[in-house]
Amino acid sequence: MKIRELLEQMVKEGSSDLIVKAGTPPYLRTFGELVYFEGASKLNAADTENFAKEILGTRFEEFQHKMECDLSYEIKGLS
Repeated sequence: MKIRELLEQMVKEGSSDLIVKAGTPPYLRTFGELVYFEGASKLNAADTENFAKEILGTRFEEFQHKMECDLSYEIKGLS
């Protein structure tokens, strides 16, 4: 599963948050309710790291060093 697929579903559902955490399937906050992605399996540490690398790109090392990173993420044509 790619982060883009999760974000596309998030926009489609009108969700405010996407939560990815090792040990659980990815889930959305939609109108205040937490809803798991149907049919999604639990994420492991490598899955969540890959999502972070995909979003952070060249700033992933900065994130690892500082354990924080301020950024925005845009997918053209999505939102």
